[in-house]
Amino acid sequence: MPNHDEPSRVALHEAAHAVLLHDAGIAVRRVVLDADRGRAGGRVVAGLDALCAPASCALAGAAAEIEAGYPAPPSDRWASDFAAAERACRRDNVELSAELVRTRNLLWRRWPAVRAVRDALLRRRALDRNEITRLIETAVQNHSEAPCATALAR
Repeated sequence: MPNHDEPSRVALHEAAHAVLLHDAGIAVRRVVLDADRGRAGGRVVAGLDALCAPASCALAGAAAEIEAGYPAPPSDRWASDFAAAERACRRDNVELSAELVRTRNLLWRRWPAVRAVRDALLRRRALDRNEITRLIETAVQNHSEAPCATALAR
């Protein structure tokens, strides 16, 4: 199993954020993989409307890692995502645990799009809005069903 610094794990994490933000109607301007002091990292750049995103968008990265079978990372790795999710849950009056289950279900249905964005991100290191939209829409056209369990980590 890959370790928590592996670029494919970070790409999967950021791709999941991008797909669920896109699905929520929030403009994703850019997704980037980069390194900070030798550690793989990444970020999604979205509009200010991302502040009103459902908790599922904040939980998407962690949920994708869980679905793919990665072990839990160091506690600080998901801290900002969970803090954003907790704020959204308070705002929307929903339970965090229920939102995590909902997020995992959303990702299950959108897994081909998450994989397409992840793979492109690993190849190109940065994707713009048009590339992200094209990848998601193409994945939707090519895959009408959720993947089988063994396909999740591929």
